[in-house]
Amino acid sequence: MTGRLSRIVLGCEPLGGADWGPVDAKAAAAAVEEAVGRGITAFDVADVYGLGRAETLLGEILGGRMPELLVMTKGGVRWWVDGQARARTATDGSGAYLRHAVEASLERLRMDSIPLYFLHRPDPNVPLEESVGALAELVKAGLVGSIGICNAGAAEVRRAHAVHPLAAVQFEYSLLRREAEAELIPLCGELGIEALAHGPLAQGLLTGKYNRESRFGGDDRRHRLPLFGELARGDHDQVLARLREAARKRGASPAQLALSWVLGRPGITAVIAGAKDAAQVRDNVGALDVHLDAQDSDRLDIAIR
Repeated sequence: MTGRLSRIVLGCEPLGGADWGPVDAKAAAAAVEEAVGRGITAFDVADVYGLGRAETLLGEILGGRMPELLVMTKGGVRWWVDGQARARTATDGSGAYLRHAVEASLERLRMDSIPLYFLHRPDPNVPLEESVGALAELVKAGLVGSIGICNAGAAEVRRAHAVHPLAAVQFEYSLLRREAEAELIPLCGELGIEALAHGPLAQGLLTGKYNRESRFGGDDRRHRLPLFGELARGDHDQVLARLREAARKRGASPAQLALSWVLGRPGITAVIAGAKDAAQVRDNVGALDVHLDAQDSDRLDIAIR
């Protein structure tokens, strides 16, 4: 794996311009530049984000700086447009498709080799060993530097790692989603795999910007995410109140405390935090200067039990 993995990774899905409400393309591009300027050296994208658009824009923005950075992308999800309002997608972990996906990503990103490539999710119709074996062949061919897996359980991570060493695993993890603590994070430590937490801000819920009355349009996936249904019911009122209280006490934003909490958890290598504009990048990077004391961590833990 070439390039340095910064503790905060810029999530580049907003560059795709879809699924997160209105996104200004220039503001999203400015977020990438701000990230570079703030010392972020790792960038996470996927071929399906914006149906290739996010990769294309990231390649254009970073240009000749690519060799100095750790660009990671994902594949294994087909998409097609058939006149519906949204493109349709389907998991495809076959070797033939993964090679096609890698070659297409290389072209969009303007790279000769992708430093870190993830299987976006296991395909229930293809043996995991086949999918990982195909990626291993792409490593041998020099098209991929190292491989990882996303959205997989501990048993699947162990199976994949047995076929070819995994450099990293991505999984959802935040104050409100802690399932990975049971098996996945300890397994990454056992196998020497980098543990990357995506969704550390719970799709924006932990920024403190939303409440029970918040509503999202059809162009924003949050209108169908369980977390925001839980928010509407008041399920997370206590943890959000504790988070805002701790943020006021420290002169920090709720997002910074939420990110700091994840970064301070045992076994976590880095967090993947998306940003629609430069201001959000600055706020997220500020989390590196926020260190929760035991009392604040305990109060947040108590709030979600």
